[in-house]
Amino acid sequence: MDARILSSSEDLERFEAEWLELWTRCPGASPFQSPDWLIPWWKNFGAGKVWAHLVRDDSGPAGIAPLYISEKNGRSEAFFIGTGVSDCLDFLIRPDSSLQAAACLCESIARGLGPLDGCDLQEVSADSPLLRADLTAACRMKIEPHNLRFVVALPESMELYLRVLANKHRNNLRRAKRLLRESGPAEIETPDADTLDSFLDALFSLHGRRWAEIRQPGVLQGEVMRSFHGEVCSRMLKRGLLRLYRMNLGNRPAAALYSFQRGGRVYCYLSGFDPEMGRCSPGMVLLEHAIEEAIGEGVREFDFLRGDEEYKMKWNPEPRRNYRVFLKPGKTGT
Repeated sequence: MDARILSSSEDLERFEAEWLELWTRCPGASPFQSPDWLIPWWKNFGAGKVWAHLVRDDSGPAGIAPLYISEKNGRSEAFFIGTGVSDCLDFLIRPDSSLQAAACLCESIARGLGPLDGCDLQEVSADSPLLRADLTAACRMKIEPHNLRFVVALPESMELYLRVLANKHRNNLRRAKRLLRESGPAEIETPDADTLDSFLDALFSLHGRRWAEIRQPGVLQGEVMRSFHGEVCSRMLKRGLLRLYRMNLGNRPAAALYSFQRGGRVYCYLSGFDPEMGRCSPGMVLLEHAIEEAIGEGVREFDFLRGDEEYKMKWNPEPRRNYRVFLKPGKTGT
């Protein structure tokens, strides 16, 4: 395999079409590994230097490690592009060359580790080939448990799924839907290209209001964050991957849910609801709608991503561990 380094935002954009093709050939890769997520991230949050490692074979791109180098507090470290706001990050590797490409990417990284304090690779899934790479290059790998994700295994019908939920939660769902009917007609919508901005307005507003109620800032703050998610949603909508829902109660947004669907899995990223309508639990009802729609589309996993918030536990998820991988200069095993 031949390895090269992409060292600028222009390099990333020139490689974008091939990167997207590689991602398309990796059905298990998350939306957070797509250039439709990572290129907007670099445009809006990138600071430092692009240091992406690309390996090719006779069939074309076999893998990419989309990294960047950060100089901060006297330390020089490499991180995944997307670190911080992304819930699943990894090397993107063509399935037919997984372990070989992972090893080549690690060797390419190792050759450039000398001037650095190391690589800090966060939110790596348990099935990543990175965790099983055979390191023959002069670097050390340390693997630590990182955040838990919570994933629901979906059956073939909503009826079967509701049976596994606690009686209390099923009763609360019925009560919430009754209260919504009594409060006025509730309508659930999804955006097109012309209405996407208004859906994002609702999401940002509802998410902010919910967090303001508990005197926390939330994660959707500022123009840079809006620019980032605006570009991501526009790209994902064109690919057919965006699952953005808005529930209106009368003429007023009551709840919003922001997620993606890919490879038989929904990635439930963020949500928000109007605290003044809390007694009707619009967010819970909207989430049930999203799960039912996912089952109808043949989805078999609903991934709540990072965080052990109480509301997630009511949907009968199972925990899955992400990992944090450190690569440092020095011989393997030292």
